[in-house]
Amino acid sequence: MTFLKFSPPDNDLFKSFAPGIAHRTTGEILTHPEYERVRSLYITKINANNSADKFPGGWSAAAYRYTAVCVIVKVYAGFEPEDRSTWPTLAKVKETASAFGQSSHRQLDDVVRRLVMTGHITLECPAADRRLRFLRPTEKLLAWDREQLCAYYDILQLLYPDADYNIAIKRDPVFHLAHRRCAPKIMTPIIKNFLQENHHFLPFLHMNHGANVMRNLILAASMSPDNQVKEVDFIESTMKVGVSRSHVRNIIVLASDKKLVERSGGRQKFLNITSLGMKTVDRFISDTLSSHDLSFNLAKNWLKGRIP
Repeated sequence: MTFLKFSPPDNDLFKSFAPGIAHRTTGEILTHPEYERVRSLYITKINANNSADKFPGGWSAAAYRYTAVCVIVKVYAGFEPEDRSTWPTLAKVKETASAFGQSSHRQLDDVVRRLVMTGHITLECPAADRRLRFLRPTEKLLAWDREQLCAYYDILQLLYPDADYNIAIKRDPVFHLAHRRCAPKIMTPIIKNFLQENHHFLPFLHMNHGANVMRNLILAASMSPDNQVKEVDFIESTMKVGVSRSHVRNIIVLASDKKLVERSGGRQKFLNITSLGMKTVDRFISDTLSSHDLSFNLAKNWLKGRIP
């Protein structure tokens, strides 16, 4: 495996997402001496949990579907029967999801229908208002979400072996719901902000599988001795996870237009990640890991009663 180099991070990336709450910053993670080694493992773990045979609904993990699934769990985790504003209705899910700008109301309707059909959520009629339906995740969905979180904390544990992420790694159900419960109150504006700051990567988040294709392009390059990726082989491998040939090509064209990828070789058959491309993907990965370290600490504090 070849390690792909990245540019030194900007000083702003060493700033805390939430001053006053200790956590590993994006800059700390990017400059960690083991970051390059774990990058490929991170991508592999994310791929495994988001394959069509594992992702809730039994379909590919398009960005809007991923957002919808996570929001459904977060809304449910924050449910307080005596507080109507927290009731886990479809309207509440749509309101919460709108902050991320990843899914339309129609797409959310489609996801809910699919998850009901596949047994990932149930619709329950509350006694307090028989007109409503609560979206309740089943253990099938909660188990997937715990596995998804574990992937992030496995990587953080490798980077920081002296830290103790064991409660997340062992998939503790109480911690899991505490993590998801406290996330919307503080994490939603933080995540919304860092998505906007990842302006080079944002267009790919708005394309179905755009982020997945870019991550996997980095993974393919790291497996190549010269960091070059043969386009036809990459497209064929990506099609195996449910992305059409034409759509992968459209994502590659966008990456080329954004100067994240360059073509080389006879007939321009090879793809090369540019320094901007590496910096862009690494920024997004490190922001994601940093935000999960923050949410881990928020959840621990909430369980200790420090956060209302």
